Amino acid sequence: LNASERVLLHFYFWVLVKNDEYGDFPDFVRIPKVKTLPEETLKWLASTEVVQKDRLLIRLRSWQLRGLNNNLVRLADRIAMFTRWHRYGIYLLQLYTGLFGSQDAFTTLLRNGECPGRSHLGVALFRAQNVPARVLMGTVQNTFWYQMHWMTEYYLPGYGWVLTDVHKASTPHEPKKQIIMRICHPWDENNTRTDFIFKHMNAIENWFWIDHDTVQPVYIDCVEGSKCNMVNKHEILTDELTAGYAMYLTKMVFHQYQQYLGMNLTGENLIHFKKALAIQKQAITEFLSNDTPDQFILFIEMAYNEYKQINV
Repeated sequence: LNASERVLLHFYFWVLVKNDEYGDFPDFVRIPKVKTLPEETLKWLASTEVVQKDRLLIRLRSWQLRGLNNNLVRLADRIAMFTRWHRYGIYLLQLYTGLFGSQDAFTTLLRNGECPGRSHLGVALFRAQNVPARVLMGTVQNTFWYQMHWMTEYYLPGYGWVLTDVHKASTPHEPKKQIIMRICHPWDENNTRTDFIFKHMNAIENWFWIDHDTVQPVYIDCVEGSKCNMVNKHEILTDELTAGYAMYLTKMVFHQYQQYLGMNLTGENLIHFKKALAIQKQAITEFLSNDTPDQFILFIEMAYNEYKQINV
């Protein structure tokens, strides 16, 4: 590429996920003291440019939500409900006019906001009570291109990180069809940009970061640029041995695909690569349309055999 030249990349990815139904979720966990928290969670207690946990109004609101309660599970319910429904009329007015304000926690406290702002506010309210919390960026299945969605996680001592969708007042929140694309660290929260649709809606994390001195991603209108299509969740039940073999074989095939993708294959090698790739796609189709993994395994085995015939 020449300097300042732009390239539009198209790519596919498949993700196998296991849903967390929170079947063992506790009813009561005491709100922790900082000294009892694991060291690796402490970074998510920070106050940042968009998660202003030390602002007086945010701290007052967090204490008001807590009240005399010392149950973190109940506090999470209150934070989720408040973040979703407070000043909802102002939110509807912003949605109707398109005049959203900055999606930082403090502005969202004053006038409500979209999912990034609500997530920032939810995180700030947790952190103001010395509960580690972080913003997550994920995908959500829709029939249109706007796939970005922001949620929060808070740390529940003795249990772990708990997904909470404050935008829907849902906690704990089953991810189901949503795939977490990025866990935002405090320094990510300050890496903000302007929303694609509402030009006044600031403080939205980038889709991705490229750590390179000379390559910069170009963000354009998503109507013409980034799009994402997802498929419905499909559940297959099988025995542990078959499932393990399917996962192992899938991993081996993907490694072969990665190995040969960047090579300048020609002749018979290129034919085998194209056949293997077509068979991989067929395997995915079979996985989504059958109740057993048999056909999926059959096609993955065929793809693996095609890759093995490549001689470089």
